Amino acid sequence: MIYNELCRDVVRQDSRLNCEPIAQRLIDKGCDCLILGCTEVGMLLNQDNVGVPVFDGDVTLSVA
Repeated sequence: MIYNELCRDVVRQDSRLNCEPIAQRLIDKGCDCLILGCTEVGMLLNQDNVGVPVFDGDVTLSVA
């Protein structure tokens, strides 16, 4: 998904829908924020579709 889609600037809804439950499982286990270490994952997960604060590594590093 990352190389075949996101690195090629292809964002598919079904890929997003596959990632959202993974984030939700982490939240259900007590995760209070998500740190997206892979720069492309922010194309799928963000504050709009995750119920905890999301820190996109790519954005965070560019601001620092």
